[in-house]
Amino acid sequence: MAVAYAKGARTFERHIDIEGDGITVSPYCSLPQQIDTWFKAFRRVKAMCGHPGTVKRTCPPEEVKYLDGLVRGVYAKQDLPHGHALKAEDLYLAIPLQKGQLSCREIMSGQMLLADIKKTSRSW
Repeated sequence: MAVAYAKGARTFERHIDIEGDGITVSPYCSLPQQIDTWFKAFRRVKAMCGHPGTVKRTCPPEEVKYLDGLVRGVYAKQDLPHGHALKAEDLYLAIPLQKGQLSCREIMSGQMLLADIKKTSRSW
C-alpha cells in the first residue's frame, strides 16, 4: 500500500471479515485489528507523501533555515577573465555560501562573466 500510494494509487480495496460460528476468515480477508493497522499505516504514508503534485507544500521556517544552510556557493577553480563563458569544469560547489556570493541555485553553464574572477582558495 505504501509504495502504491507513493506511486499515485488512490483507490484501495480491502475485504474485512470476522471469525464466527466456526467459519474461518478467508486468507484474502482482513480482520478488524488488521484493518486498524492498515489504516494507521495509510494515514502515516499519506502524511509522509504530502499534498498531491497540484498543491505547493509550505515548509516550516525551521526547515527553510536548515535547507538554506546547505546551499552551496560557487567557487572558481582557476582565474577566469572578463567575457569568459562559464563551463562546469571552471567551477566547484561547496558549503558555505558566503554573503553576496553566487549560489548553486543561480549558476548556469554558458553565462558570460562581467568581471575577472580570481581562483578561490579554500582551506579545508
